[in-house]
Formats: sequence, C-alpha cells, structure tokens
Amino acid sequence: MDKIFQQDLTKEEKVSGIFVVKLLFKAPVTLPARKQMETVMQKRLGDAECFSYDSDTAVAQFAATRLSRT
Repeated sequence: MDKIFQQDLTKEEKVSGIFVVKLLFKAPVTLPARKQMETVMQKRLGDAECFSYDSDTAVAQFAATRLSRT
C-alpha cells in the first residue's frame, strides 16, 4: 500500500456515522467479554450499544447513537 489516508479535520463529525476498527496483533488474542467492550465503548463514544457479538469469529459490532464531546 503506497497510498496514505488522512482524516479531513475541516468536516463536522456526523452522529450515527459508520466506522470500522480492525485491530492487528502479532499473536492471536482473546476477544474481551461483551459487557467489558460495551463499557469501554460507552466511555469513549458516549451512547453506544453492542448489537452483535460473536466470540467464535472474534467480531463485535457497536452502534454509536450519540457521540460525546469530551
């Protein structure tokens, strides 16, 4: 990949925007518990809810319904 992606900070952030986060690790890791992940997401994003969690495939999906401004 030779292309560098950079966020445009001149644009207002949109509530209910979709974003994907894929964490990359050198070695396999265990997916944290659903409640633990939900607590951290709510702390960082404000109103957030886990609508899909599958520890077998290590996929968790969250909806940020209202972003905090802190």
